[in-house]
Amino acid sequence: MLFPDDFDITHIEANDFEFKKSETVHVTGRSYHGLTFRLSGKISLTPDGSDKKLYSDKSCITFVPKGCSYSTDIIEDGRMLIIHFGTRDEHEELTPFVFKPSCPIAFENMYRSLVERYRSVGGRRDYVCLSMVYEIFANLIHELNEGHGHPIPKRMRKVKSFIDESYGSRDITIASLSESCGVSEVYFRREFRNCFGCSPIEYIKKVRIENAKALLSTGMYPVSEVATRCGFDSISYFSYEFKRKCGESPLEFAKRYEYGTVK
Repeated sequence: MLFPDDFDITHIEANDFEFKKSETVHVTGRSYHGLTFRLSGKISLTPDGSDKKLYSDKSCITFVPKGCSYSTDIIEDGRMLIIHFGTRDEHEELTPFVFKPSCPIAFENMYRSLVERYRSVGGRRDYVCLSMVYEIFANLIHELNEGHGHPIPKRMRKVKSFIDESYGSRDITIASLSESCGVSEVYFRREFRNCFGCSPIEYIKKVRIENAKALLSTGMYPVSEVATRCGFDSISYFSYEFKRKCGESPLEFAKRYEYGTVK
């Protein structure tokens, strides 16, 4: 079991943290679990008693269970979002792991919203903060369970990375993506769904919407500019897709961040 589905949380802390390149550091087992999302940089982590190094870089989620001692090398300067949490149950069988989710921006947004809320209320037991943590857990467990038990072909990993980085381009089409993989459109659609659990069109929309949420939450961009930056052909289509996915309009979503905190 990588990550339990029955954690009973007693308290949480959420923050962001910058780290600098350094030689090996030994960390003694702590009295809480740690679940981080890496925004940038790269580290290696070796649990005591193991000769297997885990590598965590940009967009990776890293779990270190309570009581686990480990050595870490900070290979590159970077920054991460952190959740520390205590539980009533022990789960002594847990081990550290590193996992890169299929849609990192969705997890980044969930982490950022949690950190903002935690800072605004400072609540180790705030119900909204707890619900945000459980939402992250639920999505992580879903991905781990769906987890792609079969290897993902290199061409599919490359096309997914291309979408993640070029989501703002209106030139992304199924025809161009399938051509880059050297397969037919029909085969490409089928293989993409088998690898990532959704159609390529659904994934493109998901990445665009999640990046739109990140831009809107800054309060720096009008809805029209966000729509353009995220690759939508029109504000009306962007607003339709945003409301369909998020349950509220882009303007309603942005208003919740007007004063720098999640309302």
